[in-house]
Amino acid sequence: MPEEAPGDRRLAVVVGKPRAQSVIDALEAEGVYDPDRSVRSWDTDSVAVPVTDPPTTVEVREVVQQVGEPRLRTLEDHLRERGWSDDELDRAPSSWAVVGSVVLVDVGDAPRPEEVGQALLALHGEADTVLSRGGISGPTANQTSQSSPARATPRRSTLSTARSTAWTSRR
Repeated sequence: MPEEAPGDRRLAVVVGKPRAQSVIDALEAEGVYDPDRSVRSWDTDSVAVPVTDPPTTVEVREVVQQVGEPRLRTLEDHLRERGWSDDELDRAPSSWAVVGSVVLVDVGDAPRPEEVGQALLALHGEADTVLSRGGISGPTANQTSQSSPARATPRRSTLSTARSTAWTSRR
């Protein structure tokens, strides 16, 4: 087995679950928290928090070697992981809205819209639906109404939505 260079060590500190966030904050302050890897469950009551070096000011149960996948932080990271080229990434959406458990996105001319939806679901773990924004068209209400002020008619809108596409998670 090849010897590991010191910079290749993937260390983590094991702490009780109730202390996880306060330990992460302290590790960040010390400058040893590794935000490029994810916090992982260690056992039933503790987690392994990734670090770049053993902490000197934070009390932990133990320092361990951890095998951790790099954290995918952006839509681009998720799409690149799915094999998207730089040209395809240039055509991917650059913004979207998260409303509760729904992600609203205009996929525009993205080459594989379904993969954009799947990647957004992976990026926003709390979301369970991605909707492709579509335009709304049609007359509003009485745009050329000739009713007198004394006999005003109720305002109504006739709306028709353009193509709508949805992706949902399989939870």
